[in-house]
Amino acid sequence: VRHFIAPETVLLFQNILDEQKELTFLDLLFIISSASDCEPVLPVDFEELEELEGMLQNEPSFLLQKTAPELKQILNLPGKRLLASLKMAAILRTWTRLSNAEAVAEQNNCYAFEVTQLCQNVGRLLLALNSIFEKSEPKTNTETDSGNIPMYEKIHALTRMVAQGLDEETVTLTFLKGVGAKTAKQLREHDISNIEALALCTVEDLAIVPRIPPERARLWIESATELLSTRSAIYFRESGPRVALVSPDWPTEIDPYRLRRALDLQVENHEAGLYIVSGGLEPHQVTFHEGVLFCDCLDHQKGHVCKHILAIRLKRGEPKLKKLIRKLNQSNKATPVNLFDLWFSQAPTH
Repeated sequence: VRHFIAPETVLLFQNILDEQKELTFLDLLFIISSASDCEPVLPVDFEELEELEGMLQNEPSFLLQKTAPELKQILNLPGKRLLASLKMAAILRTWTRLSNAEAVAEQNNCYAFEVTQLCQNVGRLLLALNSIFEKSEPKTNTETDSGNIPMYEKIHALTRMVAQGLDEETVTLTFLKGVGAKTAKQLREHDISNIEALALCTVEDLAIVPRIPPERARLWIESATELLSTRSAIYFRESGPRVALVSPDWPTEIDPYRLRRALDLQVENHEAGLYIVSGGLEPHQVTFHEGVLFCDCLDHQKGHVCKHILAIRLKRGEPKLKKLIRKLNQSNKATPVNLFDLWFSQAPTH
């Protein structure tokens, strides 16, 4: 009630915290993005899969070592919604590194205001996650096996990172009393990007930062120096297993939805260079001119390789498409998560 979140969100967070004792920043963002309370939901287009795979590749993650069926069960989501959660988690992780909504939006096929709204909503949900975690686990027994960082510290740090766009080094500045996320960002703008850099400063160095009196600067430098025995600039640097997504090796110009639907179509060769393709809502004409197929459907006019053209290419026995059909029919349930499989798992069959 205090955080205005649905009961299913509370249960999702509670169950995962009970079962998953090791979670990276990406994992936590993935979980938050999978909650029904997380908005806006940013869907993934097929054309984005390769770029999303590149963003996630080599990110530390314990959750993404699991198979797609396991993730669907843990997060109770269908494949395409899981993909949206992964995209949102990747956007949030990029935000913590770039701290620029326009740049993040440009990289991720969305709008800057969506990035801002997502960060605000996720910040609220992170506060709820922290409350649930503190109720379920005593702080004295919450260390992970990944760098021995207590989970509550990791959640606190991520909350600040998302709030102000801080990376895992800059957020170490917030270990100091009186240094919040906004002040840490301000210090970073003056090339003081972590707790070690602050410890090496002089009072005169901090004089260039607005609204920091000399006495406060001296206390921060002394506190940073003392903390270096237990904390460092790389305290939150993650060493968990890296994401090694299974590449579908699927050509981006061929949409698997359209290819699957092409299997249900009938092709008639009326005359040289003219095909009639039926089996959908209405028949369509496809012409063959100078080695290129042209369809009269709206989908083809928009620049896509439509299902009607794919049906003709299948009828011709094109080896490339036969190979892709075999790939559609293969089961990858025992393999690591595959973005292609998640996207295609909700494809209509008609």
